[in-house]
Amino acid sequence: MKKILVFILSLLGLIISFKLSQIYFDANFMTGTTGHFCSINNVMDCNGVAQSKFSHFLGIPLALYGFGFYVAILGLLALDKLREKFSFFRKHFENLTHPLSYIHLMAIFSLFVSVTLAYVSNFQIHKICILCYMTYGINALIFIVLARQPLSESIKNTVDDFKAFIKNPKNKILLPFMSLLALVLFIFVNQTQIMVPSAQDVLDRGNVLGDRNSHLRLYVYSDYNCPYCARMNTETHKLAGKVDGLRIDRIEYPMDKTCNPRVKGRGFHNSCQAARYALAAKEQGKYVMMSSLLFEHSDNLSEKNILRVAKKHGLDTEKLYKDAHSQKIKEELDDNIKQAVDTGINSTPSAKIGVKIYNYFLSYDELYAIVSEYKDVVK
Repeated sequence: MKKILVFILSLLGLIISFKLSQIYFDANFMTGTTGHFCSINNVMDCNGVAQSKFSHFLGIPLALYGFGFYVAILGLLALDKLREKFSFFRKHFENLTHPLSYIHLMAIFSLFVSVTLAYVSNFQIHKICILCYMTYGINALIFIVLARQPLSESIKNTVDDFKAFIKNPKNKILLPFMSLLALVLFIFVNQTQIMVPSAQDVLDRGNVLGDRNSHLRLYVYSDYNCPYCARMNTETHKLAGKVDGLRIDRIEYPMDKTCNPRVKGRGFHNSCQAARYALAAKEQGKYVMMSSLLFEHSDNLSEKNILRVAKKHGLDTEKLYKDAHSQKIKEELDDNIKQAVDTGINSTPSAKIGVKIYNYFLSYDELYAIVSEYKDVVK
């Protein structure tokens, strides 16, 4: 009966861990991901948890550790069947005769990990992943199912079986080989960080910088020809990586008289055009990336160069061109400018959080201090 219950729970945990792995890679590597069914609001947000610095350990997503954990349990439960059908398992794993003892110890460890992750979720990330908590519950249930078995007995059985496994002459080559292979793979993943999002991956997350569901918002008003705006864009990206529960919204406010009636003098050249292309990139879920690219190429904001840069970074330039010249984007830019004017913005860069307006450049330290006054979300 114990085996059946543990099998069902582990199978369920395996399915959930697979889904969590998918969410992790979608949230961190897929451009324009808008959230999964478990991203409900600012608190119940599995995407937000997946994008936090606590979502991976030593270069490997926690979801994959969970997946491997449940695979190991299912493998141990099926060991008798595997030995019956395959000579490889009979030859090398004949000494492993107390699978429930191993699983009992694994369950104790997993329960400790679950409690730790729940603490981090509540008091560090300030977000809850429903699916993560389901795995924590499954781990607790596995522990409860096996709790009546004396811990001393499980430890003794595990130690004795492991000693016998090591002493088995048939494992003299297998054990060192498997250990070396695991070590090499682990070092490779840890050093290359192929499963951890790079700065560019974070940049490509979509149309919103930071926590898309947060009620705490920092509005940044800027122009792509403005050098201080480019510096402040870098500072806000750094801020988004250090502060949880903050959404950073860019408001296009080109200091270019061709679209901004508040600009009386010469103004900047091609700023309105750059702003339209940034807004057009929203249609492809790449507004954040496009904004940063425009700042990087502010020395040449001609339409030809903007399209060249966009194509190089994977945007559909035909659609981008069409959207940039559409009435919808023109109206959206007009709304951005009107919002800035109504707010009292008269220069770039500017920022607004709560009711406070800052009509000047803000460094990372200044932004950090301002945001921390509003909510205890700074790590």
